[in-house]
Amino acid sequence: MSITDPDWDTKVALSYQRDEDLPRLANTPGDQARDELLAMLDDVDLGVIKRASIILAKRDTESLDRLMEIWHQEETLQEGAQMHGIIQLDFDNNNLEEILLDRREHGRPTVQAAAQDILELYFNYEPQPRTPNPTPEHP
Repeated sequence: MSITDPDWDTKVALSYQRDEDLPRLANTPGDQARDELLAMLDDVDLGVIKRASIILAKRDTESLDRLMEIWHQEETLQEGAQMHGIIQLDFDNNNLEEILLDRREHGRPTVQAAAQDILELYFNYEPQPRTPNPTPEHP
């Protein structure tokens, strides 16, 4: 995305609208608000992505899990801004390491992988061997 993008003006206008919506969405429960916040993770403004990520990380376990899954699958500039929301949990007097250990143990497979990657990046955990999904044995 750049200013040579024919949709740039539309994307910038959407970004301003999303920025205005953040305070409302931060205090709105439910799946629709979560989905709106998740949609913001590909915004053209990294500040919007960071603020949406912080809200998602603090919101509830499902929101944190979805944020971690998106972060783990992305390989874009937005990835760093998404990670900011996850790491912010530690700065807000939450035990990020404990949260990540819980998600590594109890999350969906993609959440477990994301939690392990973050533990390796920020807490110097040793890589764990990735075991493939077990297949049923044939008689």
